[in-house]
This record gives sequence, structure tokens and C-alpha cells, in this order.
Amino acid sequence: EGASWYAEWGQNINETVQLAFQKAYSLGQAALYLPGDLPFIKPKDVYGLIGASGRLKNVTLASARKGGGTNAILALPGLSNPFVPMLGTNSFNQHMLQATSLGISVSIYYSPGIGFDLDTLDDLKAYEYMEPGLLNKLTEA
Repeated sequence: EGASWYAEWGQNINETVQLAFQKAYSLGQAALYLPGDLPFIKPKDVYGLIGASGRLKNVTLASARKGGGTNAILALPGLSNPFVPMLGTNSFNQHMLQATSLGISVSIYYSPGIGFDLDTLDDLKAYEYMEPGLLNKLTEA
């Protein structure tokens, strides 16, 4: 689909994601952040996230199922005030506040594939119960 992957460039996740967003913006492209701990994500989740943007007219956010985090950001090029990632504790609310303060239109997207992230051992146990054999799939080479 023409996507590019960027290794970690910054001192922390927010700096790394911001640098990748700036690179995409400089090319006139939208930027998509998806963390690597989404064991149930499917292509339809990504297409749904893009579709929720209204043909790239809205910044689109997807929250984590629990914990207040942000599990996806689709940021748009050409905004007078570019959207800045603020990942971490309560980041979903922080992202919503940022968009509101900048006057940026936002769409919210939810799907289990994006909402269920793997942050703790309890998450892993719950997900293994939901999908027996998940741990083996995640550790296969």
C-alpha cells in the first residue's frame, strides 16, 4: 500500500513518532502510528481506521481497551498546527484535548483488533484464554 517503516529515531516513543510524523508531513503524506503490541490486529482494522478519517479529512484516534492509552493515530499533512503524539498515561484524553485546542477535526475509531493491546502478563493470560495458542503464535519464528 506504499507505507514506509521507520526505526526508532528519538530519545523516547513520543520523539520517535513525532520525527516519523514530520517525515511523512514533509512528503505531503498522512502519518499512521500503530504500536507493535496489538496481537489481534487485522488488515480490516487498519482499513477501518483509514475509512473513519473521512478520506483523510479528520485526525483519527483509537483508544486502548483499558488504561486510557492511544493505540492508533492517523495524522494528516497540511494542518496549520500539526498533530503531535503524546503517548503515555492518559494519552487518549491528551490527544483529544490537543485536537480541540488546535481546532483539528477528530474521528474516533474502535475495533477489538486495535483496542486490545498487550501490556501486562494479565493481558497475555486473558488473550490466551480468548484465543488458545496465541502465545505460541506470537513466539513462532
